[in-house]
Amino acid sequence: MERSARQACYLIFGVMVLSLLSAPIPATAEEPTLARLAFWVPPERMEEFEIAYEEQVVPLLEKQGLEASSERGRATMDSVFSRLFPFETLDDFFACWYSLWSDPAWRSVLERLGTDFLTSDPNGFIRCEFTPYRCPAVAERSVPAGAGIRREEWRTVGVQDGLSSPSVNGILPDHNGHLWFTGRGKITRYDGETFVSFSTSDTLTNNVNEPILLDRDGRLWFPGLGGLIRYDGEHFVTFTAADGLAGGLARCLWLDRSGHLWFGSDMGVTRYDGETFQAFTTRYDQTAVGVSSIIEDLKGVLWFGLGRYPYDPGHEGDGMKGVAQYDGKTFRVLTDQESPVDHVVYSMLQDHLGNLWFGGEGRLTRYDGERSETFTIRDNLVGGPIVAMGEDRDGRLWFGSGLQGISRFDGKKFTTFTTESGLPDNQLRSIVVDGDGYVWVGTHAGLSRYEGGHWITFSPHDGLPSPYVFSVLQDSIGTMWFGTHGGLVRYDGEELVTFTSKDGLAEDPADYLARDLEGNLWIKGVGGAKVSYYNGETFRALSFGDHLETNFVFNQVVDRNGHVWFPANPFGVVRYDGHQFSTLSIEDDLLDNRVVCLAEDQAGNIWFGGGGVVSKYDGETFTSFTRTDGLGFFGTTTIAEDYQGRMWFGNARGAITRYDGNGFETYTAEDGLKPGIVTAILMDRRGHLWFGIHGGGIVRYDSLVFQDLHQRDGLVSDTVQDIFQDRDGDFWITTDGGITRYTPSAIPPAVRLKEVIADRSYGAVGELVLPSSQHLIQFIFQGRSFSTPPDRMVYVYRLRGYEEEWQSTRQTEVRYADLPIGDYVFQVKAVDRDLNYSEPVELVLTVHPPYGRIALIGGLGLALVGLVLVSGVAIRRRRAFLHEQQARFQAQEQLNQELEEELQTAHDMQMGLMPMDSPHVEGFDIAGRCLPANHVGGDFFQYFLQNGRLSICLTDVTGHAMEAAIPVVMFNGILESQMELGGSLEDLLARLNRSLHRTRVDNRTYVCFCMGELDIAGRRFRLTNAACPYPFHFLAATGEVKEMQVDAYPLGVRDGTVYTAIEMMLELGDRVVFCSDGIAESTNVQEEMFGFERTAETIRAGCVEDLSAEALIDRLIGAVQGFAGDVPQGDDMTVVVLKVEK
Repeated sequence: MERSARQACYLIFGVMVLSLLSAPIPATAEEPTLARLAFWVPPERMEEFEIAYEEQVVPLLEKQGLEASSERGRATMDSVFSRLFPFETLDDFFACWYSLWSDPAWRSVLERLGTDFLTSDPNGFIRCEFTPYRCPAVAERSVPAGAGIRREEWRTVGVQDGLSSPSVNGILPDHNGHLWFTGRGKITRYDGETFVSFSTSDTLTNNVNEPILLDRDGRLWFPGLGGLIRYDGEHFVTFTAADGLAGGLARCLWLDRSGHLWFGSDMGVTRYDGETFQAFTTRYDQTAVGVSSIIEDLKGVLWFGLGRYPYDPGHEGDGMKGVAQYDGKTFRVLTDQESPVDHVVYSMLQDHLGNLWFGGEGRLTRYDGERSETFTIRDNLVGGPIVAMGEDRDGRLWFGSGLQGISRFDGKKFTTFTTESGLPDNQLRSIVVDGDGYVWVGTHAGLSRYEGGHWITFSPHDGLPSPYVFSVLQDSIGTMWFGTHGGLVRYDGEELVTFTSKDGLAEDPADYLARDLEGNLWIKGVGGAKVSYYNGETFRALSFGDHLETNFVFNQVVDRNGHVWFPANPFGVVRYDGHQFSTLSIEDDLLDNRVVCLAEDQAGNIWFGGGGVVSKYDGETFTSFTRTDGLGFFGTTTIAEDYQGRMWFGNARGAITRYDGNGFETYTAEDGLKPGIVTAILMDRRGHLWFGIHGGGIVRYDSLVFQDLHQRDGLVSDTVQDIFQDRDGDFWITTDGGITRYTPSAIPPAVRLKEVIADRSYGAVGELVLPSSQHLIQFIFQGRSFSTPPDRMVYVYRLRGYEEEWQSTRQTEVRYADLPIGDYVFQVKAVDRDLNYSEPVELVLTVHPPYGRIALIGGLGLALVGLVLVSGVAIRRRRAFLHEQQARFQAQEQLNQELEEELQTAHDMQMGLMPMDSPHVEGFDIAGRCLPANHVGGDFFQYFLQNGRLSICLTDVTGHAMEAAIPVVMFNGILESQMELGGSLEDLLARLNRSLHRTRVDNRTYVCFCMGELDIAGRRFRLTNAACPYPFHFLAATGEVKEMQVDAYPLGVRDGTVYTAIEMMLELGDRVVFCSDGIAESTNVQEEMFGFERTAETIRAGCVEDLSAEALIDRLIGAVQGFAGDVPQGDDMTVVVLKVEK
């Protein structure tokens, strides 16, 4: 009976499931567009106006088919009466708006209400507005982005590449690395692969100047018709004068350090605190003045540039000029005597040195806090209105003209770029620097990116004596030397200087260079017997002898003994020992005299390549390899050794062979190489191999992925001759068209899993369960990078549990067939052109038996369980007695083990509060470490990366072990919740202090807390401290270590404590080191403390050695532990290092 009831329940449940699955899913109604009709009415007459509205206005609205929405809108000003109305689309609203304002009856009612309520506008109507209030954000189109066109040092994408509008007025990088820009009523998102455009209707937005702002909640703000538009990812929401805006067209936007938004317009400036708007009216000579730009300086003072935007009708000759300030309390326009600038201000910027820059009409003013200096076209500044400014990572300033191009200032001189320099148009609208360090500019003819920061080229136009440059090296003082067919070229970072036979060279072709052990240069042409020697002052001409006129050969080599070796096809090899030349040839057992290239390995062997042979010479005997030995080709052209001691050989047909001491392996175009003569092989400091191919550009290989660089990327020519990595990590590439210096990007790409397809599409899921009867599963993914076009992205993937080795592909999908039953994890990474790997994206996959088999296995399993249960009864009785005896002995051991496990669990929990990895911030090296004195302790550190700022905090709770660990966990939760509220450091510590003071359980527990906040783009660093040891600041410019002194009570000790902050600029090479007191207070057997002086000196020595952040922590903790010796660690030790990369 019970079984029948259970089966009936199962049947009913199954019918219900089938009914639900087969039931139609109701369609969701599309969200309407809302518009707001607002009237300005004296607050004391609001009830009277509501009656007039119902009697006079509502009938006219009903005539248009309008019925007020039941939704209550957000609060408006006290003097505003408003109602919301739904429309199907934004276009429907505008059609209704035109119809309504064309109705004479409507205009008559507005005029009568204006007279009755004394709020007439200049037309005699009651002041009112009917504007969009909220509308759904629907992507108008999504198109693949083209690669753009590269001219000179600029790459431009335009409408032919998928851009929705040729005009790009505002540009903004968001937290996800996407670029947003506005132009002609369009908002576009660009991720390096796709343009996604949102239409806001041409009548909704301002088509002249459209800056964009990103607030702390990730929402976008930009100017709209009569106010502002906010985009939250789902809706466009409009704000107008009815919400409290000053009125007029918004020209500039700013987010201050407190999280408040500021909007400047031709009617003044408005501040938004997240809830309400407050308008400030700027006046100049008793006249309302427009605000065209806003910035906040390092002291927190807001500056407002005064003057109408240069494209406004009648902006000239209105006399508006200068700046206004807001210091947090008072808003005022500076007088002519106070103002650092005496002209109209269209744009402003504060550089990394603290200078303020003001752009005007053909003028640029720099203000250092005491005096002003003005630049004009006479200083080679670009002409026209300076409407945009930006600062790149190298500290260079960019000034965009609305009419005549863009100027770059390096601190000494201006360099101007126009359409003749590669820009698509001279009318600049915006400048921004993205997270990868690229400078982007918006113009009237497209979006352009400056690639000169990554690609710099030199040609005969820049002073080279010949476009044919065969070799490159760097001397001990950092000077670059180039071997060209027109002479020897020196480059000191400023100018190119050429040496020829007139200066003492043996001959003008100075194609190949080598540097000996004393720093002297050896120079030789591609053929002949003449050699030049240069000691830094004079040249000396040498010769092999007239009988050794060589054919075309490549590089010479200096061995560890100082001997110089020259390939001497067809005579073998020539060696110079410092006194005389000698020859090695087939007469000396060399297998082939057609030697064209040389290399020395780590063991001191000299390798010769050419003809059909590669030979190794150990100083006495030759060992030769040919194709019969496994050498993959005929005609070796270049040789190099990698860090593992493996030899690499290139040939004249674009193939590479690797020799590991046991055998050869050959790579060809099928693996990712390019056709052409392999002229150079270089292993860089990351262990990646660079192959220079004459006609094929550059191919790089990291043992898994091949990537390439070509002329379309920025190489001056694909006819590569040599490659060299300088001391700064830049790569110099010589070609038949000149020289290219390339700075690779270190920013990794992004990747996402777009879709998983099996029996159906499952979308972008993170977990999936499939039966083994599903024979095929397909993973579709997509990478994103601004530096690498989609068609050149490489992907590495694996299915863990099925394969452990990574596979590579250039496809955006992979398939697996007939997977066995089991658990798997699919992983995929994107690899950009610089061999930067994204973080992997993962999907957990479970493949189980078919359901029929599961039922059979389940039945057998139940039977087996029954058998086991019966047999187990007897076994358990027999063992019970033995277990009882053992239990007593194990009880104490188990108790100890449980206590140890609980402590370990507590340790793991506390360690879990701290970051597992350091944040990856371009231009900075960050590392942190905490070593508790017990399983758990009172120290912890944390990072917060928000809104372009990195916050680093160090916490030390009083007490040790469990006494401190519990408050640590509590404080971590409080800290994370308070960080979400935003605000300044001072406000944050005040809130933390109040919260801890309220929740303290005794008078012995308090929190020492130190936090630094880094403005990543500007390298501005703010610090506040609540009783932690002073952080140390290493100043790279002077080599000094200084304490960053800020004092205050610990958190939770005294209610109402005021916390202050200090602020400074971090320069290249600087470090900031946070240490808990466990470092300086560590003691040795003599009970001496390590102390702050030893701490500072250890930090200074490590910084002078240019240690990485992680290595500096190793050095400091190692020094403390070495000092303490056998004395147990008495307190938690925590160190966090922030390094500004050079």
